[in-house]
Order: sequence, then structure tokens, then C-alpha cells
Amino acid sequence: MSFWHRTRGTDRHSGPFSSTGTLEAAARAKRARDHLARKRQQERRRLENARRRAGQAERHARTGAWSAWLAFVAAIVLGATSVRFVTSRVLPDRAGLRRVVVQGAETLPARAIVESAGISLGTPLSQIDPEALTIAIEREPWIESARALLLPTGTLVLSVVEKKAIARWQSDPSSPVELVDQNGTRFPGAIERGGPLPRVEGARRGLVALPPPALRILREIDRHASLAADPSRLTLRLPNDRAGGPGAGREGLDAGTAQDPFGYVLDLGEEGPHVLLGHDFFDQRIARLAALLESAEVQREDARWIDLRYADRAVLRTGSASG
Repeated sequence: MSFWHRTRGTDRHSGPFSSTGTLEAAARAKRARDHLARKRQQERRRLENARRRAGQAERHARTGAWSAWLAFVAAIVLGATSVRFVTSRVLPDRAGLRRVVVQGAETLPARAIVESAGISLGTPLSQIDPEALTIAIEREPWIESARALLLPTGTLVLSVVEKKAIARWQSDPSSPVELVDQNGTRFPGAIERGGPLPRVEGARRGLVALPPPALRILREIDRHASLAADPSRLTLRLPNDRAGGPGAGREGLDAGTAQDPFGYVLDLGEEGPHVLLGHDFFDQRIARLAALLESAEVQREDARWIDLRYADRAVLRTGSASG
């Protein structure tokens, strides 16, 4: 009986299909699967590292090529700059002035500005003084301001700001005709370069610049096409601070008083009509005059005098005017 039990015990715990053998087989299978999984993971990492190293090597190769190209270009630029520096600084007398550029000139030709500077091509750069050139150019009456800049390449840049002439001014028949700039100041520039301009006549004693009312009248004239179309036919007569008024001695215009009631007088041509503007409200009065000229009413009435000193109307007269 005991033999039977030993046999059954041996079969239950030691046979090929016992529970202990099954567990060991399962453990071996799990270890095999884990080992295979680790090997696969290692292989994936190896492949990823290989791809990453290949990409980095390609980027480094491209960067190296660009760096070499940029270094080559920089070397060329640096070499050219060095050559120019040596040519212009170390050997300035051999280089000389090669080119003159004039900027800002509209009324004066560029040649006239270069001549006023007293400079010529081929002058050694070491002998060129930009400050002296600036002073020489500003002696030209038409020049408001100037600036000279000498470049190392042998180029001289002359920048100018010209005066703008707005009228021709003659104080009396015996005095010379001078130009007037936008500030009302006289300057003795070449008259023909100013083009067609209105004329200003008369002056108070010691007057060196146009009074502000005269400047306002000239600006208002320039705003209206009927007046600005032919400015050379216009003559603005300044008030006189002595008895006799602006029209003293002119046929048909009575002499004024010491206060000159006529004020500013604008002649529309040699034969008239003559426009009495008074002493103020010039923007309204010039606008009213422009409207009259555009309506051709002045021609229809054959007016010799247009009196705009009234606030609400313009008086056209064929005979003499009075204050």
C-alpha cells in the first residue's frame, strides 16, 4: 500500500506533465521573449543613431560649404576696400579728382556751380578743402546754402540749396533791378535765371526787405491762375510814407495823403487796369480780383481802375481814382 502512494507521489511531482515543469517552461519562454525584445530595441536605437549622425554630417557639410563661400566673398571685398584705401589715402596725389556730382541745382546749371567752386578734374585730393569749397559756392547770390563732401574714391559731391525768386524789385527808376527771395530779401542774382516774375516798385527810406503785406499779396497772386498765368505783366507798387502816395505823378490817380489811402496798388499791365488794394484783407481782395478777371467783366466795362478797398464790392472806374 505504501508502494502505491510512492508511485503516485512520484507521478504527481516529477513527471513530464507535472505543474513544476510547466512553470519552468513558461519562465524560459518569457526570458527568451524579453531577450528578443531587448535586442530589437537596441537595434532600433542603433539605426536611429546612425540616421541622426548621417543628418548631422550632411548639415555640417552644407554649412562648411557656405562658410567657405562667405569667407571667399569677404576676402574679395576686403581686398577691394584695401586697394581703394591705398589708392585714395596712401597715394592721393596719383589718384586725383575723378568726378564731380552736383545735387539740388535747379535754377543754376551744374557747370556754373562747379566753376564757382573753382575746382577741376585731376586736382590732387590732398589739395581739396571741402570747407573752402563750401564758402566759395555760397558766394554765388543764387545759393542759399552749400555743402561739399570729398569721397575716398576720388568723387566730389556738391550739395546746394538755391534761393527761390518771387519778384523783381526796383526802388526807383535810377536804381538797379534786384531779385527778391521767398523771405522778401533782395539778392543780386542773374535776373534772367528767375524766369517770368512780377515786378515790385517803390520803397520806404531804409527799406531792405519787402514788408510782410507785400509778401502776402505776392503769395495770393501765385494762388490764382488768372493772375499767375503771366506774372511778368504785373507790377506791385508799395505804399509811400511821404505825401504824394503810390500813384503820384501817374495820370488819373489823385495824390494821396501822408497816410496814403490807396495803400498797395497792383498794375495789370502797362496800360492797366490799376487795382487799389488798400492796406489789409489782401486774401479776400485778391480772390475778388481773380473772380472779376475770370468773368471778363473788367474787359466789358473797359475799366482803368478797380477799387477793392470796400468790404462788400468792387468799384470799376473808367476815369481817375481818388482816396
